[in-house]
Amino acid sequence: MNSLSTIIKNILLIFRCLISFVLHGKADKKVFSPKSVVIIQRAKLGDMIVTTSMFRAVKKVYPSCKVTVVGSAINKQVLEGNPDIYKYIVWEDDVSKMITKLNEGQYDFGCMTAPNFHSLCVLYLSGIKSISAPLITNGWSPYETRSYKIIRNFVIKTEHRMREYVPRQFLRLLEPLNIFTDDTTKYIYWSKEAELKITDFISKLESNQSMLIGVMPGAGNKIKQWPAERFSEVADYLIEKYKAYVLIIGSESNRKEIDETLVSIRNKDCVSECSSMSIDELKALVSKLTMTVSVDTGPVFIAEACGVPTLDIAGSIHPSEMSPNDGKYHIVVVSEGEPEIFTMNARIINFEKAKEQIESITVSMVTKKADELIEKIRNRTSVIS
Repeated sequence: MNSLSTIIKNILLIFRCLISFVLHGKADKKVFSPKSVVIIQRAKLGDMIVTTSMFRAVKKVYPSCKVTVVGSAINKQVLEGNPDIYKYIVWEDDVSKMITKLNEGQYDFGCMTAPNFHSLCVLYLSGIKSISAPLITNGWSPYETRSYKIIRNFVIKTEHRMREYVPRQFLRLLEPLNIFTDDTTKYIYWSKEAELKITDFISKLESNQSMLIGVMPGAGNKIKQWPAERFSEVADYLIEKYKAYVLIIGSESNRKEIDETLVSIRNKDCVSECSSMSIDELKALVSKLTMTVSVDTGPVFIAEACGVPTLDIAGSIHPSEMSPNDGKYHIVVVSEGEPEIFTMNARIINFEKAKEQIESITVSMVTKKADELIEKIRNRTSVIS
């Protein structure tokens, strides 16, 4: 019944869009000096952080333009304090309500970072005259449903090339505004209260260790999960070889992985757990780290935005799409063979193959890359000194 109900609702939405097309035409109008734009990003924490380059790109070209962002409730916390954002709207699974909210904003331009039928309907039916929507090329995406493709004919189709750097592809969505840039710098902010709390927390760590390293053993998508005992081995390696103090970072949703990592670490005097912090505090904490070791998870993008070196155990994730990967202070550890997971087809996964890929990455592969990264960090520090 629910499936039938959803189909009927979607058909009615398509008819509403068809009627709007007959009455108002396509949302492909030229916009000069936009006063307000809206960007829909409904994905997870990491995706929202990489989208911050879009907000900055708009403000650089149109300083007085007001940028509204639509996304999840938790990502509202992620973006807290960002001066490029005028307003944040929490997405609700009620299309009519969302149409009303966006209609009130009277936006000159709107875009969405990923193909989604409901998001596109909300933009189009809210009366925005210029809308940019992704057209996936160089691969296939299950997000491009038949319903989405129908409505996309009423807006500006903007190419999104799979297997290429996703933050750069997001920036293409702004080209109808005459914004052309390759600057994918990410931005993150936290409160003074969080800064003071984290500074106090770090000062109380009873440690004479020379480095503060964040190890993040959890993954939002469990198909990305690297075995917890291997994180333990990496932590012990860093403690013993580099006199590092290790912070095991994650949320309560990662409790199992955090506990399994902690129980296997030998050097427990040089380890603390950080799992009960707010998003605000997490941002401040990550900014204080020497480097991070993690799978492809949200906090690794916080580290990138803070300029903190990262070691990303990507496994089955395509390394060219999202991972911080400049070959200098952001290094990715990948398995052999074609990656199983791409940003725009994350629903269609060979789970057995993906698991094999992430588990084929050994502890020695990670520690070797950690050695490379730490050497670069030390060289950078000596140059600055």
